[in-house]
Amino acid sequence: MRLFVLLLFLCPLSLSHATEVVVQNIEELEAAMESIRPGDTVVMSDGVWTDAELVFAGHGTKTDPITLRAQTPGGVTLTGRSNLSISGSHLMVSGLNFVGGAPGDLSHVIQFRGPLGDAVHCRLTNTQIKEYNPEDPKTRYFWVSLYGQHNRVDHCRFKGQNHSGVTVCVWVSDQITTHHRIDNNHFLDRPPGDGNGFETIRIGTSTYHETSTAVLVERNLFERVDGEIEIISNKACDNVFRANTFRESAGTLTLRHGHRALVEQNYFLGNEKPRSGGIRIIGEDHVIRNNYIAQIDDRMDGAISFAAGIVNTKDNGYEQVKRVRIENNTIIDVKGAAITFDWGIGERNRSLLPEALVIANNMLYSTHAPIFEGGIDTDWKWINNVVYGAPLGISPREGVQEVELDGVVGSDGLWRISGSPAFGRVGANLSADSLEPLAPKSDTGLAVLESPLTYDDVGPDWGGE
Repeated sequence: MRLFVLLLFLCPLSLSHATEVVVQNIEELEAAMESIRPGDTVVMSDGVWTDAELVFAGHGTKTDPITLRAQTPGGVTLTGRSNLSISGSHLMVSGLNFVGGAPGDLSHVIQFRGPLGDAVHCRLTNTQIKEYNPEDPKTRYFWVSLYGQHNRVDHCRFKGQNHSGVTVCVWVSDQITTHHRIDNNHFLDRPPGDGNGFETIRIGTSTYHETSTAVLVERNLFERVDGEIEIISNKACDNVFRANTFRESAGTLTLRHGHRALVEQNYFLGNEKPRSGGIRIIGEDHVIRNNYIAQIDDRMDGAISFAAGIVNTKDNGYEQVKRVRIENNTIIDVKGAAITFDWGIGERNRSLLPEALVIANNMLYSTHAPIFEGGIDTDWKWINNVVYGAPLGISPREGVQEVELDGVVGSDGLWRISGSPAFGRVGANLSADSLEPLAPKSDTGLAVLESPLTYDDVGPDWGGE
């Protein structure tokens, strides 16, 4: 069945005239759409909606958005071939529960485009997609596709995707800054895929990697997300990845293409899971700061890994790393190097080392492999780094001090210093309080995340699952 929600209006109405219409079937929903106005709400009656193709299209206003929601958050179960498109402006969808279906021949479960074009200032919130998988895992489609500009996906849960396709994908065309927000979501239990194409979040493509998209990916929890090496694949410019937590996930946050990304205040907690990783870097002018990386495997030869570049590379190749700042990061007890500078060198014409790096105020502790790995360049700046445990891996130099660190693991799993010469030497990451966790800090020195994110911090308020 096809539910067509076309919302039109002649003039804006104030919220004082807003109406709420409860619909129990397709016919009632279509009838309600004939008179819907900005500020109104269409309420889908609780129950199972099978093969429901929802087309939510119209124009609300900033002050009076149009809402499509479940009668009870999580009470509307969409299954079979059910899917949703959102197009127009100032629309909000809330409280839906997609479970155990697949979108048929379509390429998306939820997409931010439709009969009124790409969505602008629209929002998907408080919603779940769970195990929405085809019979054949090689069947490729996307769970949420963001088109348009200024859209938001927040407080959703995405669980058990086992097939080819990105969980949340930002689609990019040339010269369009999207300004989307992906925040406070829970991504979990994605098994390993068969090669590439199993990313959890992807922004852009190699073709448009020079486009400035300015997407904010903030305060999301990734648990046991093992689809492929790129949990997050950045392929555009000027994106921010802030205050996310990665737990026991077999992959990395990868800056694959594009420039000027900010990666800050994230937790990477491997708990010694095989193939877990940290941050992989390609491109120019990125800032990697105030991240906490602990007990990850040697997925990319280092907790922070710089890829070797290719001379005159193609769009889908490896651009040289230039002018990247690595600041105030804490790396604890990792299986490989804390930082590696030449991942992939010698393979497929990859010969270029990074240029003009700044490595400042980091605390690096490991006993498994050299702290640093790979060739280094004379134009790099080393400032006030403290290392401990494994051999240095490079020749001694100013700006890198080997000290003995006393530490304990707290009840929350975070490593804490209990007194050492490192106090006051590693920027915002070391506190004067000997029991303060080495958590990510803001530029002011105040903790942004007091502890890593957990189930209760993210996802729908009705729980999901």
